[in-house]
Amino acid sequence: MTRLIAMVAAALIVPGTLFAQETGEASQKMTCPLDGHTFSRPAPQPPGRNTGVDSDLCPHPVGAFALSGVMVTCPRCNYTDLGLGFANATLEEATKTKLFAALATGTSRGLADPLTQIPTWERARLGLTCARARRLKASELVDWHLLGIYSLRIEATRQATRLYGFGDPIRAAARFAAIERRMLDETDAARRARMKLHLAMLSHRMGLPERRKSWLAATLKDDGATAALRLSVERFRKRVRMETSYQRELVAVLGEALAETDLLPGRRTSLVYLKADTLRRLGKLREAAIEFRALRKTMAQTSPRRELCDYFIALLAEHLPAEPDKGT
Repeated sequence: MTRLIAMVAAALIVPGTLFAQETGEASQKMTCPLDGHTFSRPAPQPPGRNTGVDSDLCPHPVGAFALSGVMVTCPRCNYTDLGLGFANATLEEATKTKLFAALATGTSRGLADPLTQIPTWERARLGLTCARARRLKASELVDWHLLGIYSLRIEATRQATRLYGFGDPIRAAARFAAIERRMLDETDAARRARMKLHLAMLSHRMGLPERRKSWLAATLKDDGATAALRLSVERFRKRVRMETSYQRELVAVLGEALAETDLLPGRRTSLVYLKADTLRRLGKLREAAIEFRALRKTMAQTSPRRELCDYFIALLAEHLPAEPDKGT
């Protein structure tokens, strides 16, 4: 399990865990370990009701909770790290030189409140820039890619999530079918068209890119598609494109991380699963199926992750190549 996933999971199970350091205060004084600038960080809000976690463990809480609260960004130089890492970091002068150079071309410096003025996915990119300048291992870069991916998906699918919730990945198909039946029964053209967009959003949460594209096409062809709805479609597509970029980078980083020789077995399993599901979400179904099958062979104990592996292996069965005959 990555640090980020562990932090988010703790916050969803025990509300307030992620924000325990805030102690109910409106803001917190922070000192940047890079340029020494002291600033007030607005206290993030605790999560609201959880409306499901996607197959790659992307959370979808309702309410004021934002992944942006996991990060701290200096408003002056834009140095970014996870909360405790920011507060406890000690940077050597050589590292500072590399960080200043890496952040020199940024366009977000000097903002009064990076928490609200810089989108979460852009702050994740800043964190990734800093992590690379600090020469962190590939396995330590994974969290920054996940922050970008999760924040973009939460934003892209927020409308549908708030209306319908969704539940766990395995039971999502039944929930999706029920919403689709409601859409088919809808007689108001504008509501019907909007429901089609919501089905595209839910398809995206399920990691089904071809179904997402099909529902987006159906939305635009619907007589009830207003100009405002078409703008919503374009905003959604933009978020999806940005998420896809992060996902492609993540697959490459995961390949490097899995080559590290000091990974603990549990973490290696988590990263292999994450790679398999990210490949699936990118539409690389044969590669994903092979990864899921190889991972499943290492799972002796019953667990939610093994259940997900079994589900996706069955879902992707037609894309699995035949295994070599051991007798030949």
